[in-house]
Amino acid sequence: MSADTVAFIATTKEEVSRCMAVARQAIQDRRPATVGDMLEALNMIATRVEAYRAAKPDSAPTLGKLLEDLALAQSVLAKELRERFKPMSPKDLPAGVTTRSMAHPAGPCYAFHHDALGELGRIVLIPAGMAHIELRAEIHEESRGKADNENLFREVINSIRQALKQLDPRENPFIV
Repeated sequence: MSADTVAFIATTKEEVSRCMAVARQAIQDRRPATVGDMLEALNMIATRVEAYRAAKPDSAPTLGKLLEDLALAQSVLAKELRERFKPMSPKDLPAGVTTRSMAHPAGPCYAFHHDALGELGRIVLIPAGMAHIELRAEIHEESRGKADNENLFREVINSIRQALKQLDPRENPFIV
């Protein structure tokens, strides 16, 4: 094996170790976007290893092992990300509540409807700075003053707030 290949492998292993350390710290700090960035970095490293292997066929066996290790690191990291940051699903909402996305100039918007009570309201997620999200809840005009509707919509708001806190427990989304 050439000295270039030995140096390439050493550098690549060091980069993978750094990515994994950053990702594990990000998981601990509850920063899923950073974990996603590290998964992307591992993909780019794998692409670079493939290109090097294609350019230097004599290094194929050694680089094959490196690619296996990279794939394992990606798999482990993706699994940790899925386990730690569970996305919301319809079962996370109160019974009978459904949602649909809507266009809103301020950011992602979701309208909530109950099978029996009708329209409840909508929630707009507004980016506020680099790592903050403002949650703006607006009760539907037909639900205003109706205790059942308002209480149910508060449950929905709390579900969304809990999901946001899962991403960053230090954050307390502001509700307008």
